[in-house]
Amino acid sequence: ELILKEMNEKEWEKQMTELLGDAYKCFLRLNCPEDDSLWQSVKFKHQIHDGTIFEVEALCNAFMALNGIKSTPSIPISWEQKRLLFRFAAKEAEKLFPALGISSISMKKKRK
Repeated sequence: ELILKEMNEKEWEKQMTELLGDAYKCFLRLNCPEDDSLWQSVKFKHQIHDGTIFEVEALCNAFMALNGIKSTPSIPISWEQKRLLFRFAAKEAEKLFPALGISSISMKKKRK
């Protein structure tokens, strides 16, 4: 039973890591790194806080799932908390999937 539980946990972690990778790919298609000043604009602050930028939401949710963080919709989250979660998620994904970021940079150069 313990071996089965460990296998299930490893499989779950693998699936959540893949989910984070998929969410990161979608985020990279926005062509706007998480440290870009655009994210500081009032318009984007509201959109991130409200969850209307789906690529950012997917990245944050995948990061939370991978790290065992449960979302509590009844407790409101501030813009600063959401921004911090977004930055942690992007940094973690960048660390786990460095090749994705490199391919994104090379695609930008080809477009110019």
